[in-house]
Amino acid sequence: MNRPLLSLLVVIAFACAANATDLALHYDQPAQSWMTEALPIGNGRLGGMFFGGLAQERMQFNENTLWSGGPGEDPGYKGGNLPGGAEHMQEIQKLLRDGKTEEAGDLITKHLFGTMKAFGAYQAFGDLLIDFPGGPGDLSQVSGYRRELDLSQGIARVHYNVNGIAYDREYFCSFPDQVMVLRFTCSKPGAMNLRFHITSPHAGAAITAKGDTLVLRGKVHGNNMEFQSLAQVRAEGGSLAATADAIEVKGADAVTIIMTAATDYLPQYPVYKGNDYQASNQKNLKAAAKKSYAALLANHRKDYQSLFNRVELDLGKSANAELPTDQRLIAYHQGADDPGMEALFFQYGRYLLISSSRPGGMPANLQGLWNDSNEPAWSSDYHDNINLQMIYWPAEATGLSECALPLIDFIDGLRKPGRVTAKTCYGVNGWVVHFTTNPFGYTAPGANLNYGIFPVAGAWLCQHLWEHYAFTQDRDYLKQRAYPIMKEAAQFWVEHLYEDADGTLVSSPCASPEHGGIAAGCAMDQEIIYDLFSNCIAASTVLDSDAEFRAKLVALRERLSGPKIGKYGQLQEWKEDKDDPKDTHRHASHLFALHPGHQISPQTTPDLAAAAKKSLEFRGDGGTGWSMAWKINFWARLLDGDHAHLMLHNQLTPVGGTGTDYSNGGGTYPNLFDAHPPFQIDGNFGATTAIAEMLLQSQNDEVQLLPALPKAWAKGQVKGLRARGGFEVDEKWSDGKLVSAAIRSLGGKTCKVRYGQKVVMASFKPGATVHLDASLELH
Repeated sequence: MNRPLLSLLVVIAFACAANATDLALHYDQPAQSWMTEALPIGNGRLGGMFFGGLAQERMQFNENTLWSGGPGEDPGYKGGNLPGGAEHMQEIQKLLRDGKTEEAGDLITKHLFGTMKAFGAYQAFGDLLIDFPGGPGDLSQVSGYRRELDLSQGIARVHYNVNGIAYDREYFCSFPDQVMVLRFTCSKPGAMNLRFHITSPHAGAAITAKGDTLVLRGKVHGNNMEFQSLAQVRAEGGSLAATADAIEVKGADAVTIIMTAATDYLPQYPVYKGNDYQASNQKNLKAAAKKSYAALLANHRKDYQSLFNRVELDLGKSANAELPTDQRLIAYHQGADDPGMEALFFQYGRYLLISSSRPGGMPANLQGLWNDSNEPAWSSDYHDNINLQMIYWPAEATGLSECALPLIDFIDGLRKPGRVTAKTCYGVNGWVVHFTTNPFGYTAPGANLNYGIFPVAGAWLCQHLWEHYAFTQDRDYLKQRAYPIMKEAAQFWVEHLYEDADGTLVSSPCASPEHGGIAAGCAMDQEIIYDLFSNCIAASTVLDSDAEFRAKLVALRERLSGPKIGKYGQLQEWKEDKDDPKDTHRHASHLFALHPGHQISPQTTPDLAAAAKKSLEFRGDGGTGWSMAWKINFWARLLDGDHAHLMLHNQLTPVGGTGTDYSNGGGTYPNLFDAHPPFQIDGNFGATTAIAEMLLQSQNDEVQLLPALPKAWAKGQVKGLRARGGFEVDEKWSDGKLVSAAIRSLGGKTCKVRYGQKVVMASFKPGATVHLDASLELH
């Protein structure tokens, strides 16, 4: 094939891709702001944010093991400040039982808190910079500019025309080949000229050009973590020459850059070092360099679509689909009828999870995979009092079960350091982690009474272990991996639960996350412990093992202080009835039992569900980005689709600033990143989960079809949502009512199906599909 024809086909392919799917974020100008406008690509380990500039392309990149901090002199890695922390636990608990909160807080501060002085932060790796000498300097010099992220293929693109020449770029991060790939083409042979160089935010990093490859190598200040990236340039036609720290290409038809990066981090307690990162980089680059661009692209597309294509959502078309996404978001907020925008937001969450969490790597952090700062907000760490958990809510329900594996591995890796903290701080067996952690096993309480004490974080993380089994029905996984971790977390609570003055068992000390200070028997702690015990009981029943331990958990669960309805009709946040109906705090932690827990529901506990609704009404419909996302889920669990949709609309409020707002400044940036603000990715994932919850729920041993369908989604269909029990579900509806459903079974289990007040039992053979009509008649 001649080169002009090949270039023409590239242009046609770009145009077809842009028009073939509504699943694209697209813009008519380059990005200026990293946080609010640049667009993400990633393979779970390597990630990039591209700007689409004309005179220069910037691809800021990350590798998810590059962190500052780590084990050192900080006692937080050893469990607590003083060996005597555990010796004071009974005294602390007695003080709380007697209402002496201030004295208890003084002891906690003195004997339990880690200093967090070496906690560290997720780091930026560097920037790939591609200059285009003699190219256009601004949009006035080009036509047809389009910057897009195609969610259907996992490919980023930039297109524009200059003097009759079409210029195109394609970017992606390949999981099977473990490289980032950048491709530059033009419709006129020999018209591609560029200069490629790299910068690093780390002092002392060395950047050298060796033949066709740029090498970046350095160490993180403080912990001396070693890192390296390799980027090879391939030119088709023209000339290629290396200078001291750059590579220049002149007169080429096309240019491909293949980049890989790694660090010496190794997830093995207690050292966390030892990875042969240079050998890993050489291996990945050498293997990828043997493949053509077409082969690399095909490998990536096949892998990505094997995950992304599992779920399809159609909420209706929109006349605004062709608007640039930033303008479309504004029009949506101003009242434009655009259900397609909501479907795009749903699938964007799935794209982000595929891109930031893949088997064998670290779990997604507060910013997923993407970070341009060495001092990011909240360290871009793993917050365990809602954020890390919310990130993984959509994994099972939206067909991305494999994406949960990094979290499962990470939880398992917390056990060894968590045992030290359990023994040192509490004097008990089992393992524990608190409100925040990092890749180096930090499990100690934090340094603030309002959020540092959160000993149920590990118990909450264990919910994800059980959910992975509940959705996949993988009994071997449950036996060999999940149950041992869950049981050890439960053992901590078997030994640590404290008998309160009324004879009930409580978590003590505790704090409702970031709200209200130290107490005993906080609602969230109690609900999470109930959830952990229930899941351990269910797991041991499935495995037909551990009957004695199961019986112990059953007995202890009965004695737990449970959810309470307060004087305002609200669900109490604390054991003491002290909620303020004017309190609009962003956390609604005491509603854990409604979502993601299963202890409260309109069908099984209507009084408690009504109290949860009252608490939600008190909290209001504003909040930070992730807070609004959680509220969508709450309203979906309350079967109020219209209020859930209102909250979704609120979350899609355009936000332009980058400052920090802890109250009602949440929304969505032009690049559809969630705004806390600033950027926190958990809100994206929470919203994706909530949309799935509005269409399908499967808690309480039944599959509920269209449980919270809003009036705004009068007609639509969804394919491939997952349900607990190992089921895959398709639904179609019109005029706000179910038309048909198809349920496929992985393991051949019986399924209780609910639609409104109608209930039917469906039996399956493994792999079989049952079709239902609106009256739930089986076909």
